[in-house]
Amino acid sequence: MSERKMSKEDAWDYAIGMIKIDGLEPTPDFLEMVEREKRGEMTREDIKKVLDTKYHMKIENVDAVLLLPPLTAQNPPMLRVHK
Repeated sequence: MSERKMSKEDAWDYAIGMIKIDGLEPTPDFLEMVEREKRGEMTREDIKKVLDTKYHMKIENVDAVLLLPPLTAQNPPMLRVHK
């Protein structure tokens, strides 16, 4: 059995299809980067760097929220401080 190598376009179409199966929709910015990668104007590494930069702050904020102590009578939301 021989393996067929996917073209960039086929690989991206497959990946985006898998995302949509989960009920998610890629952002217009992401789809534009995919089109630019297909045309050779960007690399996958370029896309990764853009996404890492864009979502880095959001990830830090989520981590901070996840590390907060649970809410209790002694620790109500209005008194919670995270340093």
